[in-house]
Amino acid sequence: QGYLDADLVICPSTHSKNVMESYGCKNVKVIPHGINLPEKVEALPKQFRVGYLGNCCAPDKGLIYLLQAWKKLNYKDSVLMIGGHDSTSEFFYKLVQKYGGGNIQLCGWVPNVSDFYNNLSLYVQPSVTEGFGLEVLEAMAHDRTVICSTGAGAHDLVGSWHNYKYDDVDTLADKLSEMRAKGCCRMGKNYHEWQDRAKNYTWDKIKLQYIETWKELLK
Repeated sequence: QGYLDADLVICPSTHSKNVMESYGCKNVKVIPHGINLPEKVEALPKQFRVGYLGNCCAPDKGLIYLLQAWKKLNYKDSVLMIGGHDSTSEFFYKLVQKYGGGNIQLCGWVPNVSDFYNNLSLYVQPSVTEGFGLEVLEAMAHDRTVICSTGAGAHDLVGSWHNYKYDDVDTLADKLSEMRAKGCCRMGKNYHEWQDRAKNYTWDKIKLQYIETWKELLK
C-alpha cells in the first residue's frame, strides 16, 4: 500500500519497473544504479575465463543454468570462476556436483572484487529474477564483456545480443562459445567498448538524475 500511495516509485531497471506496475503503481521512474570506476583495468588473460560473483545458493540467481551450460561446453583449457561468500559452502558444492562439469573454480569470499574482474575474460549474470545486478556494471567498468539474462534488470545495459532467457542453457552455451572464439570482441573498433558504456553510469551522472527527479516532484 505504501508503494501505491507514493508520489513516485524509483526503480533501477525496466524489469523492476514492470514488477512495480504489475502491483498497481502508476508513477514509476527508472534510475539505474551507479558505479565508481576502478583504479586499474588489466588486459584479458590468455586463458578463457568466465566468471560470476554474488550469492550462489539462492535459486533466483540462476547458477544451475550457468553450470549446465558450462558442463555442455566441457572445455579443457578454460575455467568458470564462481565467487561469493557461499560459493565454497557444502550446499553449493553439491549443486556443482549435480549440475556442473568441466573446469570450475570456487573462489569463496572475494575481498577485492577488482582483482576478480581483472582475472576474467567474460562475466555472466544468469539471474532468474533480479532488480538490477550491480556486478554487471562492475564487470563493464573493468572492460569485460558481459552476457546477462533478461531476468536481471541490468540487461538494459548490455544490448540485445548479450541477453538470453535465464533457463535457455543452449543459447547461453552458444554465446559463450562464440565469445571464446572471438576473443571476447576486444579488437579494433570494439576496444574499450564496455568500459565506455560503464562511464555513462558513474555516480556523478546518476546523482544528477536523482536531483532532477526531486526538483520535478517539488514543482
